Formats: sequence, structure tokens, C-alpha cells
Amino acid sequence: MELQFLFDELADEGFEFIYGEVDGEQGGIGAIAEKEETEILVTDATQTWLLTMRCPDRPDVDDCWDYPSRVRGEVWKWLQDYGD
Repeated sequence: MELQFLFDELADEGFEFIYGEVDGEQGGIGAIAEKEETEILVTDATQTWLLTMRCPDRPDVDDCWDYPSRVRGEVWKWLQDYGD
């Protein structure tokens, strides 16, 4: 549920989503949220959540968390700490 809340909140902020299978070594089911040049990728890697965030105006993030609530918190921290 935490991730659905995150996706709903990001949609309210104008992000568009792509859902599906993520290719790669640790691939799984994932979602990409995009808005202008900002991209947030969340992937379910079986009991861990992979998080990748990219934006020219913010530092890159590649991390892994055990709990969806932590993913949600990290996304909002990154967006708020390095916002416009």
C-alpha cells in the first residue's frame, strides 16, 4: 500500500508512469515515474525494493530498502531537499 500511496502522490504532482518488467540482473516488476527530466524507478526485487532516481538538478540515487515505507520517504526527501 505504501508504494501505491507514493505513486498516487507523484501522479498528483504531475508525474506519468510506466509499469512493467524491469530488465537486468536484479530485475522484477517495477514502475517508472517521469516528469520533465526527472525519473524515479522503483523495482520489486523479492523482499527488497530497488530505488533509482535521476534528475540533472539533483544528485543521482541508487539504493535498496527492505520496506516500501522507506522507499516512499526517500523519494519525498530527495524531491524536497533538491526541489525548485
